[in-house]
Order: sequence, then C-alpha cells, then structure tokens
Amino acid sequence: MAVAYYFFQKDNKDERSVNKALRAVIWQLTQRDAVYQKSVAGACDKPEEFGNTLELWRQLIVQFSTKIEVTIFIILDGIDEAKAETGDPLIQILREVSLFAAEKRPLSLRLLITGRPMSFLEINKTPNIAMSTIQLGTRNTEDILKFVELRLDTMEIFKKSDQPDIQELNERIRTELTHGAQGDFFKLNYMLTEISKKRRRKEIEEVLEHADEDRQATIAREIERLRQALGDEDIEDLNEVLIWVIGAMVWPLLTTLESALFIKNGESSLTPLENQVREKYSALLEVSEYQTLAVTSQSIIEYFRAKAQQAAEDKATHTALHESEIAIVKRFLRNFCDDELFNKFGFEEFFQEKLSHRNTSIHADLDNMDLHILLSLLKAICGELRSEVFTLIEYTCPQSTIGSQLIKLFTEEEYVDRWWTQDRMWMRTGWVYNDEYCSIVLRWFKYSAVVKGLTVEQREWVNGLNSSSRPNDDLLKPIAKIMAKRWLQVCGLWFVEDIYWWLLGCVTKVKERTGEGERVTSDVSPTLEQILEVEKWAMKELGVTEQDSLWTVRMAITFRHYGFYQQAIERSTISKNLDSSSNWRAPFCLAQTHALQGRYKMALETLEEVIAMFRKNGDIMEEWCAAFYSDILYYLREWNVELQEYEAANAHNPDSYEPILRIILILEAQEKYGEIIEYSKLYHETITKAGRAAGQLEAVKETYQVAIEAAKSGETRLTTLTALRYWYPLFLYYDYPHHNAHEEAITIWEQNIASIPRISNELISNVRWSTVAKLATSYIQEAREAGLDTPYCRYIPQQVDLSLHKQQRWSCNDWQEFKRLCICLSHIENDVNTLAAWSLLGPTIDREATSDCQEIGEETFSEAGGSESEAAAAEEDESSEVLSQTDAGDEEEGEDGQSANVSETSPSPSENGYGGGLDGHLAFICDGGCGHEWSYADDVYPCKDFIDVQFDTACYEKLTAGTLGQKVCNKSHDILHVPRWGFEEAASVPGSHVRVGGETITIPDWLSTIRKKYGFD
Repeated sequence: MAVAYYFFQKDNKDERSVNKALRAVIWQLTQRDAVYQKSVAGACDKPEEFGNTLELWRQLIVQFSTKIEVTIFIILDGIDEAKAETGDPLIQILREVSLFAAEKRPLSLRLLITGRPMSFLEINKTPNIAMSTIQLGTRNTEDILKFVELRLDTMEIFKKSDQPDIQELNERIRTELTHGAQGDFFKLNYMLTEISKKRRRKEIEEVLEHADEDRQATIAREIERLRQALGDEDIEDLNEVLIWVIGAMVWPLLTTLESALFIKNGESSLTPLENQVREKYSALLEVSEYQTLAVTSQSIIEYFRAKAQQAAEDKATHTALHESEIAIVKRFLRNFCDDELFNKFGFEEFFQEKLSHRNTSIHADLDNMDLHILLSLLKAICGELRSEVFTLIEYTCPQSTIGSQLIKLFTEEEYVDRWWTQDRMWMRTGWVYNDEYCSIVLRWFKYSAVVKGLTVEQREWVNGLNSSSRPNDDLLKPIAKIMAKRWLQVCGLWFVEDIYWWLLGCVTKVKERTGEGERVTSDVSPTLEQILEVEKWAMKELGVTEQDSLWTVRMAITFRHYGFYQQAIERSTISKNLDSSSNWRAPFCLAQTHALQGRYKMALETLEEVIAMFRKNGDIMEEWCAAFYSDILYYLREWNVELQEYEAANAHNPDSYEPILRIILILEAQEKYGEIIEYSKLYHETITKAGRAAGQLEAVKETYQVAIEAAKSGETRLTTLTALRYWYPLFLYYDYPHHNAHEEAITIWEQNIASIPRISNELISNVRWSTVAKLATSYIQEAREAGLDTPYCRYIPQQVDLSLHKQQRWSCNDWQEFKRLCICLSHIENDVNTLAAWSLLGPTIDREATSDCQEIGEETFSEAGGSESEAAAAEEDESSEVLSQTDAGDEEEGEDGQSANVSETSPSPSENGYGGGLDGHLAFICDGGCGHEWSYADDVYPCKDFIDVQFDTACYEKLTAGTLGQKVCNKSHDILHVPRWGFEEAASVPGSHVRVGGETITIPDWLSTIRKKYGFD
C-alpha cells in the first residue's frame, strides 16, 4: 500500500497546477514502493518528453496499472485553489479513475479530493465519473465550535461572561454561526471579525441575520463595509494592489507592490504597505511568511470575476452621480419643502455625501489586468531610474523564461493555433512576406540567457537556426507544416485563402533564396502553377502519397476561390466519388462553383443533394448544424432570389432574416412597396420608404414598438435593443407625420444614451456615438426653430467656451481643440471664423516627408517649365509638426534674397501628388457613402445643421440634386465649403498666425476676439 498527498496552497501560485500536484504524487509513490520506483525510473530514462499533464498521468500511472499489484491512496486537498489548465486534465483523470473501479486491474487506486461545493459542479455534470461525496460541513461541527469559542473568548465584549444576558448572547452566537457556517472556516472568520467590532447587542443580532448566507454574499458585504470605511485614495490603492495580486505570475512581494504604488501615485507612502494591509485590507488580503501578499481566499477572485461579467451587462452598482443630477433632485425637493424643512431633514448633507468618496467602488479590472501590469513595468523600466522602482524592475520576466515561452510559438501546434487565428492572419505581411519580425526573434535566440532554460531538444533546434545559412526560412518551417495541415487536412477552417497566401509567401521565399523563383511579397491572385506547386510542397512536408476526399475537396475550395472553376469542378467530383455517403463538402463546393459561373439552376440541383444528405444523416446534422443554417440554407435562398423564385427562397428556415433582407432590397429596387409591407415586418430605411410610399407608416411604427418590447422582455443582447432605440426615433423624427414625433424621438434617444453602460463592446459604443450625434443634431434643429435667443442655444456657446478655455496656452499641436472649435462655430457663427478654424487643420509633415515632397515638387516644376532652384525654394527644414497656416514660420530669405516660400506656380497637392504623400490628424469620412476620407482640411463640404456630417464634391452635387438617396442630410440645409488645401497660401501666413477673412492676425488675438464676442472675457 502507498499513500500520496498534495495540498493546493493558495499562498503560492506556482504550487497550484495539477501538473505539479501529479509530479509530487508520483515522487511520493516512488519513495514508498520499490517496484513502482524502478518502473518510473525506466520511463524517465527514455528520451521522449511526457508532454502535458494528461500524458504524464497515462504514462506513469495508467500504463503501470496492469503491471504492478499495489493499492494506492491519493489525496488532493483544496482543488478549488487549483489553476485551470488546457483540456481540464483533472476531469479526465477522475474519469479514468472511475474506469479503474469497473475493471479488475492489479493496481487498485483510491482517490480522495476536497474542495468547496462550487468546485464540484463541473465534476458532477461530467458523465462517466462515479464518486461518493462527504459533506465536510456535517462532519467538522466540533472543530467549528472550538474555533468559535476560541475567538469569542478573546473578544472584550464577552469577558463579562457571568452576566446572564451576555451568556445568552454568547450561546446564540455559537449556535447560529456553527449551523450557518456549514464547515466554511473562511466565512466563519469573516462573521466573527465583524462581530468583534460591534459594541451593542442589536448590532451583533444584525450580523447573525446573515449567518446562513453563502460565501459570495459574505464577501460582498465585507467589500461594501470596506468601501464605506475607506477613503478615496485608500480604495484606489487597494484596487491597484488587487490587480497585481490577482494578475501577477506569482504572489507579489510587498516591496514589488510598494514600487507599483509608487508608479501609480508618483510618491511613496509614509506608512509601510504591510501595516496598511493588516490595519485596513486584512479582510481581502494577507501577508505570508515570505513577505508576499495573497488573497485570503480564491473566492475573492471569483467574486471580482463575477462582478466584471455583470458590469459588462449592467451599469456599475456604485455609478458616480453627476452634479447636474443632484441639482435636478434638489430642485424637485425644494418645490415641496421650504428651507426649514429641507435643512431639518439634512438633505444638503445627504447630497454632499452622494458626491463624496462613497461612490468610489472597490473592483479589479480583470479584462485589462495584464495590460495594466505590463504598462506599470514599462513605466518602471523606461522612466526615471529611482530606488523606489528597483524591485518592480527585478520582477520583470528573466530572459530564460522568455526563451522557453517564445519557442512554443514556433514549434508547438497548440500555441501556433492560438497565435495564427483567422483574425491575425493579416500578420503574414511582417512574418512571411518580409523578414522584419523573423530577424527580431532570431536576435533573441542568439542571447545565451534566453536559451539557458530550454530543453535539450529545444536547444538543438535553436542551435540549428543560429548555424543555418537561411535561419529565417528554418524559423517558420514548423509553422509552415502546421499551416499545410490546416489548409488541406482540417475540415473546420473556411479561410483557405489566408492560409494559402501564408504558405505561398513561405514557399516562394525559400525558392528565391535557392535561386528557383521569385518571392511573393503580397496577397496576389496566384496562377494555376503556383497553387499546384504549393500543393506539391505540402504533400512532401506532410508525407502524403495518396490524396483522400478531404484533401481533394480542400483543393477544390482553393481553386474555386481563385477563379479556377474547371479545376474546382474536377476536384469536387473526385472528392465526391471517394466518399459519397458523408462527404457533403464536395457537392457543396460544386454547387458554389456552378453559382459563380451563373448556372443557378444547376447549383440548386446540386445543393438539394447536400440538403438531403443533412436531413438523412443525423450525425452530420448534429456536427455541422451551424454550417447548414448559416451557409447552405443561405445560398439556397440567394440562388432562388437570383432566379426570382421568392417563395422557394423562403421555403427553408423562414426565421432567417438576412436572406429576407436581400429579398426586400430587390423588391425595393422594383418599387413594389406594398409587397414589402405584406411580405415582412423588417425595419429601418427600406421599410420606412415602403411604408411612406404605400401609405402605411402607422404599421411601420407599430412594428418598431413591438420589436422594442420584444427586445426588452426577451433574452436578447443589449446591442439589439440599443440599435432599435436608435433607428425607431430616426423614423419618428424624419418620417412620421405627427406633431409630437420630434419630442418622442428626442426622448427615446435620451433614454438610449442613459441606458447604455459606460463600458460597452464596440458594437454598442458605435450605436451610442450615432445616438449622441443624432441627438445633438436634433437639439440644434430644435434650437434653430425656437430661435437663437432661446435657452436651447446655451449649450453651443458653452462648448465654444470650453474649446477656448483649453486653448489659453496655444500650441501648434492643439488640433483636437481646433477641430472642436470648427464644429461648434459652424452651428452659430458666420463662415469667416469657421473657415479660419478649418485652416488650422492642415496635414502633418516631417523631415523625411518634406524631402520626398521636394523630389515630387522638382519633377512637377520641371514638367511645368520651372527651374531646379524654384523647386529647391519649396524645401522646408522643420521637425515633425502640423502643417497649417500657423506652421509656415517667418519667411527667410535665400542666397538670392528671394523669399523661400513655394512658388506661386506650384500646382495643388491633388495635381502633383504632393498631398498624396501627406497625412493629418483628422479622421473624417464622406457621409454620402462613397468611401472618401480626409485626414486634413481639403475640399470638404460640412453640414451646418447636422453634427459630424460632411461630403466630398461628387456627393455634395448629388445631395443638391436630390439623388443622394441616404438619410444623412437634406439639400435645404446650410452647407459650408472648406476649399482645397493650398500650400502656397499656408506658406504665406506667418507662424502663430491665422487668416480670418482677408486679414492675418495672431491666433491668440483671434481667440480673444471670439471670447469677447460671446462674453467669456
């Protein structure tokens, strides 16, 4: 008999992996059984690595279970503290231990695991795991009772134990806490600590009311107590410490955390962190004997993780109140209370309390935890070298650890798959099409410290790279083999074009260096020979001599993607013949190829075979259900629509709205508006247009209202509801003919902004921005209709004041405030000052760009008959800055006494390509839908009635002609024209000046004039 034990220590992150636990168990077993020790020693002498945790278990435990006759007891204590690992090896181990009991093997294995109930939820849901359960909470009552008595005896309030009422309270505490603890010492400790701080019987009784709550509720109450007790700075320091304690690789040293707080606060605390933890944060954190800091329980991390998930869906519980919100409530109360009653209830103090630190929350930003730690480390390394940050610099990962992790990205398939996802395939530009990133990695592998911690096999591979004549090729060779497998031997990956381009770049790179061909350095349309060449290389690398049905159909998909339809048909047919029973990909690829050739009837006939195969074979349907509904039925609709077979298009999966939208767009183009209303209840612009033309706007409104109510009550994503609350008011404001429509639209937009969490995903953030823009536009329109002397217009001058206030100390980099000034002035000003503000939003230019532009200018001057000296006169010798009317600087005379400004004959940027090499800070896009973008002020038509709406010349002409067709503006609106950027004009304005109309004045004087005009000075 042999016994092995392992305890997952929460105060040591490095000792909490299942892999380490298994290694410790195996070591203990070898010390207790000589036969097993000999067997393990023989396995360790083999050159092969054990690999992951599951492989270690199977090679050193399972394989010997039929050879050694022994009874083994393994105890794993505290599995709730174990770190999660890829593949859940502990679950697999438990399943195989259950098989041991059902089979008669020489080795008898008994496994005892302990942990909190939450840690057993996943185990209990897993099939084929048979285990008995003991509720420790019912077995350790005596220990719980002794612990309670020991703590109560040390409390000051119970030292007068001879008093009857004290004895009765003591007994009640013992009874209720023992019953409520359910064996949980952690929760019990919290409760007793809270009781020890009370001084009145009623307060203690209030604590006992929570005796039966679960651990998470206890933690929540304790965190709320801390939030109420701590000040703002203490809470912020606690949040910083929590990020490090939860996110660091190991439990951090106190000195490391003091350095992190120094980076955050810019100064050291006068009180040592250890004292602060013991006095203020002991409910959540504890100092170990090694002067490291750890959470008092893994449950605290689970609590913050649950709160982070909740924050993504709901507003934070302790959202800070704005002063304007407080003012609204105070105004409401004063309407019903006189000053005496208002002061009697202490409302003023109450509101001040609401605006105080009580709204600062205790939280851990788990989503950005790693980035936060990395940023702190970079600040420590790259900032001023001070003694306070030395321990933080020492914390940074040693080079030996970097090497062992870095090599996994190039040699192990699991990590290659994590790295080269579909979203990251664009990175092939820097890794495959050129050698920039490979060279950086190879330099790392030349450092002895980096390769110090590698295994013998890994070190041999790195030595091979360093001694190779073509190390860049050899570095990517393992990844290339994995990519080839992805391309032709994995059925679930649809992005064949990205994988093929990766391989094409890699294969041609090798061939170029061996003198066998030219290297491909971008995404190209490959030739047939290039596709076949990469396939031949893949067969050699993967050791494939005979192509199976999967390989053949993946090649067919590749041919189809690049337009080689005949080859795609041939390969699809071969694949189909190789496996006609379950190979649905081959006929599906064949159908897609027919459709691309315009043979939709033939495509539909082939697609019916695929659908029949799914209907007949339940295993295929179960495995590829998503592909069936999202791809196969999608094309069934699309191709029927192409044949104008609308009923057939909707025969399968009628609840899929993407094909329905496609049909509606076709009906809209045919102006069959009545059929659209009858066919479906879809929404937005097409439906609105149809409803207006068919005289059924009321039906459109009802559809929106039903959709919004369904989104409120159903299990829908917040994105859907916020999008509906954007589009519905848009319909009301611009299309619904009712006297209250504008007011209702504005109300819904305001509700939408208020309901969207401040921390949202990208989709919701985009909806929020669109809603804000439309709401601001509606405010302006309502203000114009009400009159510019009404309170509606106070908001815009406030924004002008804010922009001007931020420009008290003007610099040439204040482009953001000039942009803001442009937007504000355009809605309340004449065009003179607005155009002056636009003139300050020029392109950026640096020395290198200036040199390039000079060369372009020389060519253009020569073509125009100008001399080289004239071209040279255009050169600027300035550091990188914003090129504007303020950036030309004072004119300097050249050797010939002439001005160094650009010649008046210099063509415009668009004519000579000068502007084509420049860029600016702006990020405007034409709202006409043409895709035109601006990065600086250059021939723009911004709308003065709408917020953030602008057009290029072509779309502006469509707008004025009434043919634009998009609900972004109206031809009756006032449109400003910002002229084409002129380098000559910009160069004629001295530095720190701006041209306002026909007058050139300093920028500070111009800003001062605007301030005076609006009464800000």
